[in-house]
Amino acid sequence: MKVENRYDFISLKEVCFDCENVTFADGKTTVLSKVTVKGPDVLPHESGELALPVNSKADALRVKANDGKGDEIFTWVFPMRRSACPKAAVGNGKPRVEKLDGIVSVMAGRLKYEFDASSGRLKGVSVSGRQTNFGKGPRFFAYKRSDRSMDQFYNHDDPQAEKKKTTYTEYLEQGRCKSIETAEAANDTVVIKVNYELGSLLSAEWRIAPNGEARLVYKYAFNGVVDLMGVSFDLPEGEVQSKEWLGKGPYRVWKNRLHGPQLGIYATDYNDPVPGESFIYPEFKGYFAEVQWMKIKTSNVQLTLMPGNPAKDYVGVYQPRDGRDQLLYTLPETGISLMQVIPAVRNKVNTTDLNGPSAQAVWASGEYTGEVRLRFE
Repeated sequence: MKVENRYDFISLKEVCFDCENVTFADGKTTVLSKVTVKGPDVLPHESGELALPVNSKADALRVKANDGKGDEIFTWVFPMRRSACPKAAVGNGKPRVEKLDGIVSVMAGRLKYEFDASSGRLKGVSVSGRQTNFGKGPRFFAYKRSDRSMDQFYNHDDPQAEKKKTTYTEYLEQGRCKSIETAEAANDTVVIKVNYELGSLLSAEWRIAPNGEARLVYKYAFNGVVDLMGVSFDLPEGEVQSKEWLGKGPYRVWKNRLHGPQLGIYATDYNDPVPGESFIYPEFKGYFAEVQWMKIKTSNVQLTLMPGNPAKDYVGVYQPRDGRDQLLYTLPETGISLMQVIPAVRNKVNTTDLNGPSAQAVWASGEYTGEVRLRFE
């Protein structure tokens, strides 16, 4: 890999790199091999190459740089391949479909999915009769900061813009369910296909396997300036106890704060701190990057989300809180969400427009496709 020497006086040969090939199977981090590599003789402000040992069976390569005193400079984790998702229960028999009183129900093993025939949304899921209260989705959402004009930047034509700089304006979804269809696919899988019209959300296709695992593929189209964009589901916050995930962590990310968290397996109990008043870290809520799987434990069940494209999609877990006075941001409620666009974070002095290129809003354009597998236990 290419390395840059940003020291002013010493060569990179003073730096040692601890390299570990690791796997993340069965929810555990296992080190397959470890070796220390001496840095190349690269002069200050010059570039060179560093040869790293790679194990073909590894899920990721973890590299820790140590200075001449043996103190850690930083640790990077480079994904080599997608690790195996947590094992699912084996299911027997084909799922059953029932249509009654405007509800389309799918029974698969111990699970029961209910879809609202009028809206096409998932109404709820139960496991052995225990209701999960996860549902009312997928719902498309898109927001822009309320003081922005439609050309992305601060709206000087709005005399009230200064008062709106910490809030977000929603692009209302005007669509409606056009049709909901059921079909059968290979491996005894039941397909629920929902088509929409007159709005941004185009379709949502559910494939429910005999073991109750669901695979959702959704499509939407949007053109405009956005600070947040994706699809969301409801899950009562009061029922959530903890989460565990394989992805970047242990901290959440923002659009302009992506490089600190590193790939690994992390776990946090539910918390809801108020910045400046309570100091519980890492925060439970927020936007999480490169998530391969996330388990959310509630008082009734455990929900596992497995995004189809971790490199592109973010997982949103409710909305981060600002301090009591809401001086920096008042983010919209997006529940449990899968997002293509997440917001940047500002500082105490400047709005995101003045925080560099990575903090700018996104010009969404065209059609977007997302995928997630859902498991309830």
